[in-house]
Amino acid sequence: MKRHLIFLQSMVHIFMAKGTNRISELLQNLAQLGNTELSIITDFPISQQFHALRELNSLDTPHYSYSVKELRRKQLDLPVEPCPIFGEGHGIAKNITHHDEEQSEEISHSLFNSSIKWGDEDKPKIDHSSLQGKDDEVGTVRYTRDMHYKRRPFFPWNKFHRSIFVWVTKPDSLREVLKMFDATIMHCKQKIEPGIFNTQTRFYFYLESYDLVQDLFSHDKLRRLPRVAAILDTEGFKGEKFTFHNYDFFHDGRGTTNITMSYVWSPQRRIDQVADVFTNLSDFHEHHFTIATNPWSHHVLADEIPEDEGGTPTNKYRNYWGYEIDLLEFTARVLNFQYTLVNPADGNWGHIEMDGTWSGLVAEAAMGSVDFVICDMFIVYGRVQVFDATIPFDLDFMAFVTPNPHPVPKWLSLLRPFQPLVWTLFGLSVLVIGLIFWGTAIIEGYHVGDHFQEWAILKDSFWYAYGTLVGESITRDTRSQNAPALRFLIGTWVIFCMIATYSYGGSVKSFMTNPLFTQPIRTLEELIDSGLPWGMVLYGEEEEEMMAESTDPVIQVIWRDKIVTEYSQVPQIEGVYLGKKAFIDWKSGLEPAIFVRYSNPDGTPLIYKSPNPVFMPNLPGWAFYTFNPVRPRFDETIQRAIEAGLIDFWKFRTWYRMKEKSRLDGVEPIRIEKRANIRSLSLDDLQGVFYLVLLALLGSVLTLMLELLKKYCGQSQRSFVAGPPNWLHKATNEKIEHEPVFKYMYY
Repeated sequence: MKRHLIFLQSMVHIFMAKGTNRISELLQNLAQLGNTELSIITDFPISQQFHALRELNSLDTPHYSYSVKELRRKQLDLPVEPCPIFGEGHGIAKNITHHDEEQSEEISHSLFNSSIKWGDEDKPKIDHSSLQGKDDEVGTVRYTRDMHYKRRPFFPWNKFHRSIFVWVTKPDSLREVLKMFDATIMHCKQKIEPGIFNTQTRFYFYLESYDLVQDLFSHDKLRRLPRVAAILDTEGFKGEKFTFHNYDFFHDGRGTTNITMSYVWSPQRRIDQVADVFTNLSDFHEHHFTIATNPWSHHVLADEIPEDEGGTPTNKYRNYWGYEIDLLEFTARVLNFQYTLVNPADGNWGHIEMDGTWSGLVAEAAMGSVDFVICDMFIVYGRVQVFDATIPFDLDFMAFVTPNPHPVPKWLSLLRPFQPLVWTLFGLSVLVIGLIFWGTAIIEGYHVGDHFQEWAILKDSFWYAYGTLVGESITRDTRSQNAPALRFLIGTWVIFCMIATYSYGGSVKSFMTNPLFTQPIRTLEELIDSGLPWGMVLYGEEEEEMMAESTDPVIQVIWRDKIVTEYSQVPQIEGVYLGKKAFIDWKSGLEPAIFVRYSNPDGTPLIYKSPNPVFMPNLPGWAFYTFNPVRPRFDETIQRAIEAGLIDFWKFRTWYRMKEKSRLDGVEPIRIEKRANIRSLSLDDLQGVFYLVLLALLGSVLTLMLELLKKYCGQSQRSFVAGPPNWLHKATNEKIEHEPVFKYMYY
């Protein structure tokens, strides 16, 4: 990748030809490291640059020349860049504009200066104008909702990475250059842009004295960058050999001075790789970081500190653990640093307040109150405008849980083998085939001169068709041997009934022993239609504001009818298991809560979690103060943990520890015994059969009563004195002629 090398040069005397030639070689060496372009900005006429540029011209290196004063004047003449606003304040009505001048506030310059101490020296000696209202005015700035600090563009943004070479001989010149650099910073309530102080930018300062090196590294922003080198002439070898000096971020752990020498350059000892001349970040030498967090689910868990034991709004917990703590410990071992965990006073993760500023953990990282923040910190667009984020290492989204689908009634298992349409077709088949048998028996019996009694009577034809379907044999009929059409129909119907019967018999046991369940609640619409109430914990996330301002009628109902639940490190979902409510929360909280208490030993959940997010998924990571030198090293270490599968390992280990802790606290997990796949049929399995028998008996009794009523009404005109009806005398004297069973049933 090409890099943009800018040579900023401020001179009070004309350089010696020999010295400038070595500087040209050094610049060429640095340019070759990154295949860069070279731009030279000087304070002296172009005609006096001949010796400084001769080597570059001979080597055919692309370069450009500018005047420092001209560049500064151009920077001041450019229009200011307005502060963007990515979101309204939490709870602000939509009809309130962002141009309300009455909603202004006093914000001190020190508000945006980090409290992180990379060294034990005093505050910066150079007053830079990163938050100036006017060029020469430093201090407290008055901000409104639509106008904070407006940065001035410095260099054209046509190149992504830059290498900047600065050559100054006086403190005033260094101050002027740093002032231009500071003017590139945008520091708004909802956007913090480092400008030229990008972590990928390379800075080289060729200075006249060690005092200027100390002044340089007293600059609060420069000393936070990983690629800054101050260059001095080697004593006795002016213009021939150069020493590179860096700010040591970790000198407090080393017990050394804050400025160290990293390299000695000479024509015989050229630079082979860029890392040789910058601060070594392979080892943090037990540097101490301050980290902010809120306990939440498997990410970070902790014990609350009572007030009488020293608990404060910023020190509310102790004994931290969780999979992000495992990741933090792993990173601390690899990079060799120490840390202290603190808490945001408001307990929020972060949203935009009424005054347009961020709250919670986001504010801690944005204002530099801590080095970085952890625990399910979503890397979303609005937030990354105010902090420097690591690579994500998880996926999270808002979801909801509902009671598990419940089994359908077992007595319906007799009907489950076939769908309603198939049952309907079977019923129609009996009717249709009964009519076909009846018609065929009459027509073919007429032609062959025979009477097929079993089929020629319509009611008997229906009964035989039904009997064959349920397995009743009709092969005893031998009088149709001379009726091939009727026999062909009988054979076809027998095959059809055999397939249907075997299909039913093979499936009915499965439905008896393996119960079916109702459909789960998968969408918010189904949740509303279910009639269950739903609870929510308000964490101060932007998704809550999205729900509050949504025009979607479903989201409006969900937000309006929610039951606000008290915050807990692990979501409380017992009411969901008992079937009393649903619960809307984050996936990373619901999954461990289900695993810990509401799942069987084999992991089968006893609570149903919706598979789809309520809103778009989010990617959690860690958030650093924008001006920091270490975030790229954290990215490398986190990537190693991801590729090694450690994130998932730590996550599941945390789940089992949560389960064990819950058991030690006296909360036993809920278990439901899983029924064996091979077992004897129970009464519960066969309840449908008993219900069918009971229904048949009730039907028979009812039919008998109707028959008796019909016979009795038919004899009502007879004289009571004459005695009982004749049919009762016949039944008593057993004089009824025994007729075929089927015939009497349809008499």
